[in-house]
Amino acid sequence: MLPPFSTAYVKGWKRGVMLLITIQGIRELDLQDDVPHWVKVSFGTIHASFGVFADDTKGKVMANRGMTKLLTHEVLAKEVFNKGFSSGVNSLEQWKEELRNREGDQLVMLFLERMLADHDGCAPQMRKPLTYRDALSKHQACGGFLHYLNVLQKIAPSGEFAAMESDLRNQFRFGYLDPDILHSLDATVPPGDAQMVGAFRTHIARVEQSVRSEKLKVEQEHAASVRAADLTQLLARIDSDLTVLASRENNSASRAVETAKDMKYLYERQLKGEKFVDTWMAENCKLLEVEPDMNAVVPGLLAFKEQFRGIPGKEYIMCCYDATVFPSNAHYVRQSGIAVANILALSPAAFCHTQLPVNQAQTSHTAVIKHRRLLEDQFTKANLNILYQVQLLFTKTDGGGRDNRALSQPCLALLHNNFDNPVWLSSEAVSKGRVGPAPFLKFSDFIGFDETTRPSAQARVEQKGTEAHLALMTGYMEGMDIKQEDRVIICDVVPNRQNEFGRAVVQKRLADPTSPLRYIGFIRKQDGPGAGSSISDISKALRSQVWNFWDESTEAPPKTRPQEGDAPDSNAAPDLQVLAWQRGHPIWPEVLWDRFPDGSTEQASLKVKHGEFLSKFPSRPESAARAASVSVPLRVGGLCDFSVDGGLSPLDFTKQVSLPVVKEADFSVTRLGSCAMRNGRPALALTTTYDLWIGNTSDAQLNLEAGELFGFSTGNYEEITLSSGVLTDPNGLVLRFRNDLELIVTEDKKVMAVCEYLRYLATEKGIGSLTIEDHKMEQRMHEATTGADAVPMCFRYTITALESGRTHLFKPNAFESETVPTHRTFGALYNNSYQKVVQNNLACVLWEARVCSCQKRENVVVAFFATIVNQMPDDDHSDWDWSNHSDFDTSAARSRPALLHR
Repeated sequence: MLPPFSTAYVKGWKRGVMLLITIQGIRELDLQDDVPHWVKVSFGTIHASFGVFADDTKGKVMANRGMTKLLTHEVLAKEVFNKGFSSGVNSLEQWKEELRNREGDQLVMLFLERMLADHDGCAPQMRKPLTYRDALSKHQACGGFLHYLNVLQKIAPSGEFAAMESDLRNQFRFGYLDPDILHSLDATVPPGDAQMVGAFRTHIARVEQSVRSEKLKVEQEHAASVRAADLTQLLARIDSDLTVLASRENNSASRAVETAKDMKYLYERQLKGEKFVDTWMAENCKLLEVEPDMNAVVPGLLAFKEQFRGIPGKEYIMCCYDATVFPSNAHYVRQSGIAVANILALSPAAFCHTQLPVNQAQTSHTAVIKHRRLLEDQFTKANLNILYQVQLLFTKTDGGGRDNRALSQPCLALLHNNFDNPVWLSSEAVSKGRVGPAPFLKFSDFIGFDETTRPSAQARVEQKGTEAHLALMTGYMEGMDIKQEDRVIICDVVPNRQNEFGRAVVQKRLADPTSPLRYIGFIRKQDGPGAGSSISDISKALRSQVWNFWDESTEAPPKTRPQEGDAPDSNAAPDLQVLAWQRGHPIWPEVLWDRFPDGSTEQASLKVKHGEFLSKFPSRPESAARAASVSVPLRVGGLCDFSVDGGLSPLDFTKQVSLPVVKEADFSVTRLGSCAMRNGRPALALTTTYDLWIGNTSDAQLNLEAGELFGFSTGNYEEITLSSGVLTDPNGLVLRFRNDLELIVTEDKKVMAVCEYLRYLATEKGIGSLTIEDHKMEQRMHEATTGADAVPMCFRYTITALESGRTHLFKPNAFESETVPTHRTFGALYNNSYQKVVQNNLACVLWEARVCSCQKRENVVVAFFATIVNQMPDDDHSDWDWSNHSDFDTSAARSRPALLHR
């Protein structure tokens, strides 16, 4: 037998006949299974070249095909059908192994099928023999196809691969995949990227999606089991915490006793602190209220100096006359000038720093010149030297583009002509004619103003800050031979409304006890609205500075009551695993809601547990929680006891309400007045029947947070007497509390119940004894049990009106003609009908609480205590949408009285 292909590829018909006889003999003897693989490859060549006998299927397919019609001799000569042949050449060298003929004839047979399919699929007149170049390309496509098919088989589900393979083979048979396959082979290296072939990409994407879905399903099942286990563990730990808290609550009687002991200790400590403040203020800072005639100024100064009699050291007097905002009382201006002259006549060591009027939007340039000339004439007439002019220089730290304050202010250093060589001529400020530059106070730090109450043009030039006033005083003392034992008395004859010289001296003396500065201020008795801050306000501010200093000093006793022996610390936080303890109250950590997805069954179970927690430990008002600092330890243990009165607790102003909407076209009632929507506040309308309406005039949904709604403008306070049980008066707003659950506004604009505020003052500020102005307040007690004394309720009080019926009434100023109401003045529309300002669970009258020992009240505003949602305007934006508040008028009036007295 001739070795296959030894002579078969030599031209000649005799050799072809011999090769056919050999093959036929193998078939007749049924020796096909014993023929080696490399001989079987030769069979494929013979079948393709010459055909087989008619009874063979391939013979039928190959009938009428000859080598000259199907392929060239070059294809056979270069062993394309041989085992070991590889089409991975040239740029496809890296694919050499993947494109090699191997055992099983897969690549060869696919190449053969493809070659026949391409030949048969071509029109007879267009057929031509397959060249080696074309055969090489076709062989590469076949090898690439089989390689990517194998890749797909590895990732595809076994039940789906057969259908995928059939679809891909059909597309490959017609040559649809060749360009993509050849491009991917040329652009990549093994194992390549099957997704570069469009047909494979579709199936791979389907497979990957199926795999992802299956993987996601497994992960979801696993996550669900983890969440269930996590929930079980979490609920068990919360139950454990609730048990700990319940045991603490069950011991409420002993805790109330401990709280009472804490309050007693706090009260005694407070008395020591107030004694220190009184002594310190008497020695370092004295305030006197004077009439506009100023007759008490010189005697007051002499009395203040008397305490230094016999103490070594010289005394220097620096009078201060702040005319930045020129006083409106001409008599006061004239008399204060005389008082200054009398003080400067006392000693050559006295002078007066006078800040002259400056230009600002609320006065004219002519008026400024007139006022300055008036002062100069007055001082000259009083025999004072006005020749020494001093420029007060400033720097702006962070005023922004709106800060148009001048960087200098003209001043006078007044000296008395009775003395030839006044001591203060040695001052560098007097000799150089300037002081500073000193830093300006930022608008955001102004006293008495916030985000809703903006400083006026007068206030912008009047307030300069304590740092600027310290720099001013230091500048005057430079060049003076002032010893440590000497004293420089700042005599504030005409202070500004914020008493910034006094604040600066107190700040300096507390920070540096060796400072020579002392202060005496003469506060004019108020003679009408806008006359300035009262002596009580100023005294409270200065005393607060001293109190805070003492409270943190080593002279003060411990802030919390020392524990007796081995007694447990009543202020100590319980040992909780999950729940938190903040300022003596258990809270539900917000982070727990992030443990489970929204809408999941686990979160629903957690909400049930949260409801159980709230039923046992009602949440404190949000504002009260914010007001409690977490950085300072509690001074008193215990919480407000809301277990009495059927569990009645302060109003929850975090609830949400959705109000019905009425279009402007349907709003036919007569209005007393209205104001437009502005700065996030809704439009307002008050009808002749005193129904309050809130309007949305924007083109967006209106969501209103609980807060201030409108004010009552300015007004006056009157002392009145009301019959028992009467809570309202048509002429104004009555200062009257019914119980300790009513809400108030703190000085830092936070809202809380009276009892919560009293607890806040005790636990955070160390104030243990307070009374409420125009009210009688007593500690509430639990009923005494047999053989035991009555136990006080923690931070619960009985608040009643005075037996005399005396209280105070705020009477807002009525609107002038043609006045357009604003949010700050809207409440004045209730004029002579203030009894119709309704209070209920959605709105109430609020008064602003100040801890002081005086009576002072200012503006009144309205706030409401529900979050209003879903106020969506109609598509026609020319129509206003209104919500009727006649059933719950948001009538929360706020003033600034001295509600609480130490």
